[in-house]
Amino acid sequence: MKKVALAFICICLWTILALIGVAFAADATAPAASSGIMAGFLNNTLFPFLTALLMGLITYGAKLLATKYNLQILADNNDMLMKLAAQGIAFAEEKAATFADSKVPLNGNDKMTQAVSYIINAMPKVTPEQAQNAVHAVLAMIPGAGASGASTFVPAATTIPAPAATTIPTAS
Repeated sequence: MKKVALAFICICLWTILALIGVAFAADATAPAASSGIMAGFLNNTLFPFLTALLMGLITYGAKLLATKYNLQILADNNDMLMKLAAQGIAFAEEKAATFADSKVPLNGNDKMTQAVSYIINAMPKVTPEQAQNAVHAVLAMIPGAGASGASTFVPAATTIPAPAATTIPTAS
């Protein structure tokens, strides 16, 4: 079916190109008063049609390439990995909150290990490096401290002074 459609499209394009060649030959021999008719037909009718046809072919080709190389599947897997990373972080933070009062609270490396193992248990094809990168990416998007209540260290020297007030000149 695809070969038939491609052959039909090729025949249509060849016919249109042949007609354009005949039209240019007829336009060259025409008197000067009617020479703008063919240019108007080409610019106002044929070229917009060919542009729409070409864009349709490009879209169809892009869809075939995406199907061939599983681009949608890869995007879906990446979305699933990011969701699992967020769930793994939440799981690790919940576990850290339960151990917060014990003698051995979970530190950052332990929480990372918990989150990575959560991802690998859910998606066995993911490597530990991919899982760790996903956790880092999701952590970069989360503002503030986690469920364990650990605060973030901010040195006092990093405070930025407020900008001086400026006035905008007005036209008098």
